[in-house]
Amino acid sequence: MSGRQQLVALLDSQTTFHLHSPKLGLEKNNPHQTTSTFTLSYLGDACYELWCRKLVTHHYSNPKQVHRKTVQLVRCQTQSKLIELFLPLLSEEELQIYKKGRNSRPQNVPKSASVEEYRKSTGFECLVGFWMLRDESERFDQLMNDEKVQPFIESFLYSSRSIKPL
Repeated sequence: MSGRQQLVALLDSQTTFHLHSPKLGLEKNNPHQTTSTFTLSYLGDACYELWCRKLVTHHYSNPKQVHRKTVQLVRCQTQSKLIELFLPLLSEEELQIYKKGRNSRPQNVPKSASVEEYRKSTGFECLVGFWMLRDESERFDQLMNDEKVQPFIESFLYSSRSIKPL
């Protein structure tokens, strides 16, 4: 087996491990009670960025455009706007997860964002991490394809403006 084949096999095996392993504290019943806000937001950030990269590379092939569009989508101002669109559509449990992330104390806030935007984006990332750990990524896809969210996402793909008003 070549080095590339070994790497592909390793990556495939890494993506199929069980996220709900009780020894990790990620049971499907209550992952938000046993998983830290940091863990949820860290994993949610990674999952959301990967989703954005897949979306952007589907529409663009120029590296500069891919990078620019991806950065626009993953910045905390965009995540803050997305969660505002999500809020009316969330279940009570999802709303609790969002609030848990939003209410956590940020260690530092980027200069380009307000504290409120940063806290909302942390809540958004916690929610994405929650869905991924529960193996409920279809819920994320459902909300991203909502009739109010889709035009917002498309505005980043097809315009040069960074954030369009809601």
